[in-house]
Amino acid sequence: MHVRLASTANDDATPALYAISKGWFRDAGLDIDLQAATNGAAVATAVAGGIVDIGRSNVVPLITAHARGIPFTLVAPSGSYFEGVGSSGRIVVGKSSAVQRARDLNGLTVSVASLNDIQTIAARAWIDKDGGDSSSVKFVETTGQEAAIALDTGHIAAASLVSPLLGQLVQTGKYRVLGDPTAGIASRLMEAAWFSTTAYTAKNPAVIKKFSTIIGRASAFCNDHPDQTAPLLAAFAHLDTDTVAHSPRDKYDVTLVPGDIQPLIDAAARYNAIPKSFDAREFIDPNAL
Repeated sequence: MHVRLASTANDDATPALYAISKGWFRDAGLDIDLQAATNGAAVATAVAGGIVDIGRSNVVPLITAHARGIPFTLVAPSGSYFEGVGSSGRIVVGKSSAVQRARDLNGLTVSVASLNDIQTIAARAWIDKDGGDSSSVKFVETTGQEAAIALDTGHIAAASLVSPLLGQLVQTGKYRVLGDPTAGIASRLMEAAWFSTTAYTAKNPAVIKKFSTIIGRASAFCNDHPDQTAPLLAAFAHLDTDTVAHSPRDKYDVTLVPGDIQPLIDAAARYNAIPKSFDAREFIDPNAL
């Protein structure tokens, strides 16, 4: 069966890339077409419009979509956060910046890939946890290399970045990592997931079961063998393999765990991204558990 996927070109897509390269989807009867997207909003639009069947996004936009009644449902795990392990996102500043800790960002401008997503919520929680006032911080949407340009020109004080761009910029020596904002939410959580619409999953339960199982299997391998997956990610992200190989790499949950998603839902409610919290099990497809 032909299955259309979409994902941004970051490390969270690596398990799918590996499974495709090994023919695991093909062996299960799934003809996978993976398309690169510019951002998570584009992925969500494509899934909602039926242009693709399954997309990958950070979890916060999916949480906000669920709260608005948009029929998205999680079908497989993706990038997860384990404090002190893997890359996750980091807040980066210029090497000579006077900003030394989270609360020093009070009143300053910080860039994120997308407003009100996991980067924004994590940064706010991290600043507040350090005794700062995140309501005084101005968050702006800046993607890719534009973040480096904005730092260089002083248009922003800090940028929230993920791999592989995170490693690429830090390796230049022009920037330094200020901290790990996701720790402001929880020591463990699922940051991204593969998702579809409830209409698609209802019609294709066997596809979802196969897809989720294969992604879990690939995630387990990728957690233990980052060196073997660097060329795959480099090709997908149009980066040099050596850059990816020497960058911090993501870690992945191998199953969808409601307890790893709930902290994000609660944080989204706390920072008014959604009206109120809800049970994570509400938007996980049962065929994916």
